[in-house]
Amino acid sequence: MSTEDPIRALLQLPVHGAGLPLHRMLHVVDALEHCAPAWVTALDAIKITGSNGKGSVCTMVAAILGAVGLKVGLYTSPHLLRFGERIVVDGRPIDGAELHQSHAWFQRLREDYLDAHPGDDFGAFEAITAVALHRFARANVDVVVAEAGIGGRYDATRAIPGRTCGLVSVDLEHTTLLGSTAETIAFDKSELCPPGGTLLTGPLPVSLRRRLHAHCRLREVELGGVHERTEARVRTQSLEGTTAWMAVDDLLVPALELPVPGEHQLDNAALAIALARHWLSRHRPELASAALGAAIPRALAGLKLPGRLEVVAHEPTVIVDVGHTPAATAAVARTLEPLVGTRAAILVVGISEDREPDAIVEPLLALASEVIVTRAHHRGGEPSRLRPVLERWAQGPWSVVPTIEQAMVLACEHARTQGRPVVVAGGLFLAMEAKATMGGGDPAMILRG
Repeated sequence: MSTEDPIRALLQLPVHGAGLPLHRMLHVVDALEHCAPAWVTALDAIKITGSNGKGSVCTMVAAILGAVGLKVGLYTSPHLLRFGERIVVDGRPIDGAELHQSHAWFQRLREDYLDAHPGDDFGAFEAITAVALHRFARANVDVVVAEAGIGGRYDATRAIPGRTCGLVSVDLEHTTLLGSTAETIAFDKSELCPPGGTLLTGPLPVSLRRRLHAHCRLREVELGGVHERTEARVRTQSLEGTTAWMAVDDLLVPALELPVPGEHQLDNAALAIALARHWLSRHRPELASAALGAAIPRALAGLKLPGRLEVVAHEPTVIVDVGHTPAATAAVARTLEPLVGTRAAILVVGISEDREPDAIVEPLLALASEVIVTRAHHRGGEPSRLRPVLERWAQGPWSVVPTIEQAMVLACEHARTQGRPVVVAGGLFLAMEAKATMGGGDPAMILRG
């Protein structure tokens, strides 16, 4: 077995390969067919994309299918604290020996491919996707649940065979790659679903849905809106979670418990239920009704959704959220206002270097009695970029602190003195580095691509 560290080897690859990835990913699928022909022939993955919430929906779908007795391979990205979070079989992250084995397979494939096609190299996300598929094939999972990286049209996960797809949400993000309007972004993401497949969506504006319906019809993709087929009533909501009554089509879940707050998570749960049921109706119809209805409450109550309005410390209470688009931070503010109060929190905020600050940061300021601006070690944007939005909208004092470690020390000191919670939001890497800091770890040592 190679002594090379597969995590470092994978993350040191360029983020994107040479040009578009689809031909290389089809080569991966073809290679897998040689070593696991029966598994690849039967493969019909559930693939999920969206601007916000796709990781949560993937985790929910995997939990539901696992609860009805299936062996599930879950592929998500990026990892939050540890690389193994990306590749999970039956709730267990890939271990060192398994990762070495699947990485060695990919390395042989890559070397042979580069010999035949010099310079046409794989990017990091393609490579990790290939490693994940090899792990799932070796584990002989019953179903793969895969989160797209960016978009759908040219995403590496598009090459994974799968006719059941989800589009969770559409927001203005990655506009240089996906387009500058919600319409072009939705069209790109929808092409994760192949002709003859079914694309189920979360809540979308009516005008956008009408345009997306035409695009899907021309591609011979069936489009289904889950939000319009769902009824939900919140019973209780706190920082510990949400309880609700929910019905998706004729499937009733009278006592739904989610270990996270936020009505947007109910939308995510409804989409996850519909995706799981649709896949089961195709492959395990005997599990698509009574068994599924019994499994859903158990599956969702036991979820672990790190970084989604997660309480990572007490005394003071520290809440982190990985949302990093305007819609995501608006959902954070909307959810937390009734739970912590308007202008009641010490807000630690920072955005990634490729994000526009105004629309991301402005909703969060409604929560803040004080704002501490900082940056993540990984891809953290220059804090001074937030100055104009703070000068225009901040209602209390604000300051700039150079590192997330220093920002968390200052925020917790002020929170204890004033009896307030701390909210960390605005960037995925910022939130998870704050969590690592509160756990006594070194956020700068989290391995990132």
